[in-house]
Amino acid sequence: MAITSRPVIVRGQGPGACACGCMPWWAVEAEGSYRGKGPAQQTDGQIKTAIERILTDDSWLDASGIQVSVQNGIAQLSGTVASRQAKRRAEELTDQIRGVRDVQNQLNIAGLQTT
Repeated sequence: MAITSRPVIVRGQGPGACACGCMPWWAVEAEGSYRGKGPAQQTDGQIKTAIERILTDDSWLDASGIQVSVQNGIAQLSGTVASRQAKRRAEELTDQIRGVRDVQNQLNIAGLQTT
């Protein structure tokens, strides 16, 4: 059997289709269509713990001045951070946590006057 350098033409529909046009069982559903649909919802306490962990573990953010509260999946960040970038980063990290429905970013930037 000789190995050719010609590309294989994919005739199937979507990712994972083979050259004959058939689809494997794992390629039938759209990828990621069931992410987040589990048997149990995250409690506010679990969400708060996860937020505190991700903020603490981030090497680009000093989270020592941040307080976190969660009610009905809505996370509220309050306290003080060093810069506008830190404020944005804290919100972005919080928004990545499973179960967070919204983030209310009440963080103040150290040295700036609020009115």
